[in-house]
Formats: sequence, structure tokens, C-alpha cells
Amino acid sequence: MQGNDGIPFYKVLEELERRKGWGEREVLQRLGVPRSTYRSWRDGTSEPSKRLHWIKLAETFGVSVESLIRCNSNLTVYGK
Repeated sequence: MQGNDGIPFYKVLEELERRKGWGEREVLQRLGVPRSTYRSWRDGTSEPSKRLHWIKLAETFGVSVESLIRCNSNLTVYGK
């Protein structure tokens, strides 16, 4: 999926990880999804298909669900 800014979803995940200073292990602990699921999101082979995953991603990274879905380059990270 590419959002309004033409940014692929996996690039948004990379940026959110970078902003938080987290590696895969920390994200997985916080997110609670299987490693294979998160890796498929991170390598661009799939995207979250469940509403719960979008919500959990937003909560984990402190962004809005809308900004994740839109793949907006102007993501505002809350609670830095």
C-alpha cells in the first residue's frame, strides 16, 4: 500500500522504529504479533489485515491509525 505521499507502508514502519530507537525484538515484545507477521510487514510482502493489528501498531508507536493507513510522511509520534 502506498499512501497519499507515495510512501510504502514498510518504509513508514522503518521510520517509526528509527524514531523510537527500537529494534525488531523490542517492537515484537510491545506489539505481540508473531515475528513472521511483523517481518512480512517490514519487508513489504504484506500489510496488517486485521483491524486489531492497525490499532495495536498505532498504540505501540504512538501515532494515529489514520496516519498509518494513509502512510503519511508527516507522522506525529506521541509520547516520544
